[in-house]
Amino acid sequence: MTPLRIVHVADLHLGFTGPSSLIVTDGADAGRPLRETDIERAVRWLADALINATPTVHLLVIAGDLFHRANPMPRAVAAAAEFIGTLHAAGIEVVIIEGNHDAPVTPLHGSPLSYLETLGAHVAHGSEARTVGAQVWRTDILRDHVIVHAVPHGALKGGDLSSLHPVDGFVNLLVAHGRVQGETRVDDPRPVSSIPADLIRKDWTYIALGDAHAHNHVPLTSSDARYAGSLEALTFAEGQPHPFVHDDPYAHRGALDIRISKNGPAAITSFLYGDSRPLLRLSPISADGKAVSEVLALIDEATRDLPAEALVQLEIQHCPAVLYAQLNHQELQLLRQRARHIDLIWRLYDDEVLQNETAPAADSLPDQWTAYLAEHVEDDTERTWVQTEGMKRLLEARAALERAQDGS
Repeated sequence: MTPLRIVHVADLHLGFTGPSSLIVTDGADAGRPLRETDIERAVRWLADALINATPTVHLLVIAGDLFHRANPMPRAVAAAAEFIGTLHAAGIEVVIIEGNHDAPVTPLHGSPLSYLETLGAHVAHGSEARTVGAQVWRTDILRDHVIVHAVPHGALKGGDLSSLHPVDGFVNLLVAHGRVQGETRVDDPRPVSSIPADLIRKDWTYIALGDAHAHNHVPLTSSDARYAGSLEALTFAEGQPHPFVHDDPYAHRGALDIRISKNGPAAITSFLYGDSRPLLRLSPISADGKAVSEVLALIDEATRDLPAEALVQLEIQHCPAVLYAQLNHQELQLLRQRARHIDLIWRLYDDEVLQNETAPAADSLPDQWTAYLAEHVEDDTERTWVQTEGMKRLLEARAALERAQDGS
C-alpha cells in the first residue's frame, strides 16, 4: 500500500473579527477587521501548502469550527467556498465536522456547513455521527483503505456513540470536536461537551480532535489522540509569552501531518504556519509602592523589541488610582506605538474609597448578571457555566451578608 498522507486541522474560525478597534488601514482590505483578514490569509496559506505538498496530500480532516459562528457573514462563507472548491479541484478529499461554534442553536436553522457538500466536501453535522468510506471517495487509495468516523459536536449531546468501532482491514480515523473525559487541560477547567474516554481508547489508527487551540496537544497519554490547535490565536489567553518560550502550549501554530501505512503506526509531524499574527502576553508588572517615573520606566522596558505587527497585552497590577491620574498619557501613547496594538490593563485600587451606606439591591443582582452575560458572552456553553458559577457566588455572598446582619 502506498503510504497515505493526511492533514489534520481544526478551529479555523472563519468570520472571527476580534476587537472593533483593530481595522486594516491600507490596501485592498482597508476598513475590514484585522483579525478577519488574518484568518483568511491563514486559510489561503493552508490551501496553497496542501496543493503544493510533496508527497501528495490525499485527505484533509477539519475537526470542527470551520466558522466562528453558526450564522457566518458572507465573506466567511465565500472564503470557505473558495477553500473547499480549490482543494476539491486539486483532488484532495475533505472531511468536515461541525464544532460548537458553527453548530446551529436549533435544527430549524440548518447547518452553515451543509452547502459545502455541493462543493465536494464530506460534512458531518447535527446529532448523529457519520461514517465516510468507500462509497464516496474519488481515489482508489482512500476507497480501498480508509474509513473516517466523523463525530460532530452535536453528537456528543446525547447521541449514541456506542456503535462506533474501527473496521478490520482499514485505516480508521476518528474525528471529533470537544474535550476528552479525564484529559489533561491546557487552558481552564470549564466543563464542555465531553468525548467519552472509552471511545478514544478504541483501536483507532489516528484520532483528530478539535476545540483546544493549543497545537499538538495530547489529551490522554494512553491513546494517539491529538488536537491540531488553531492557525491563529484568537485571544490573549492563547497568546505567546514574551520573550518566546519554546515549550509553551501556544508557542506554535499549524496543522498536523500524518503519514500512515496500512500495517504500521501513524507517523505524526507538525505542518507549521509561520506567518500567524503574534499575540504576545507580557509578564505583568506591579505599580505597588512605585513612583510615576518608575512605572513608566517598567512599561518602557517591557515593551522594547516587540514585533511591529504584534498585538500585545501588558497588565499593570496594584496601581493606586491617584498614581494612574498622575501618569503622562501622551508618553504612554508613544509607547503603545511600538507594536500594531498594545493593550495596557490597569488594575486600580483606591485606599480612600467611600462606602455608600445604602446596601445594594441584592434581589436585582441575578437579573443584572443574566442580562450582562446575554449581551457579552456569545458561546452558549460558556455562558451557562459562567452564569451558574456567578449565581453560586452571589448566593454565597447574600447568605454571608444575612448571617452578618443576624449576628449584629
